[in-house]
Amino acid sequence: MSGGRPPVDAFNAGVSGIKAGMRGVDGAAQEIAELNVKAPDGAPRPDYMDSATDALVDLKIYQRNVEAATKVVKTADEMVGFLLDIRA
Repeated sequence: MSGGRPPVDAFNAGVSGIKAGMRGVDGAAQEIAELNVKAPDGAPRPDYMDSATDALVDLKIYQRNVEAATKVVKTADEMVGFLLDIRA
């Protein structure tokens, strides 16, 4: 963390992590939504189960990433509050 502003840098890193995680959630959700699309001949897609499993695992990973980044933001917020209390 550069610039001598660890709480602010941590906050920014957390927000970036949340944004990245949400983009991942959106992508995994889109992949899941597209799984119901049938092959051109109307038959079920042969890779349906593998794709569904992969997309659900990705969704869970991104969910955990967002949860972790949210904790970083919360901790940075608490650090700023603590530092403001000290300076007051």
